[in-house]
Amino acid sequence: MHGKSDVDVPWTQSESYVRAMKAKGVEIQKVWLPGDHYSIIDVASDDWLTQIETITDWL
Repeated sequence: MHGKSDVDVPWTQSESYVRAMKAKGVEIQKVWLPGDHYSIIDVASDDWLTQIETITDWL
């Protein structure tokens, strides 16, 4: 999961990581969120809810 508006860590780094893992045959899912670096820890953010739902579904 990565926020597309993240200015601290570019989302393209996560995209590169996903490609590298897929090239090694690792099953990986990418989830792009519209928020920034901190939106996934803000419980009032839609990104936080999306993160929790995604992780819960994965479990």
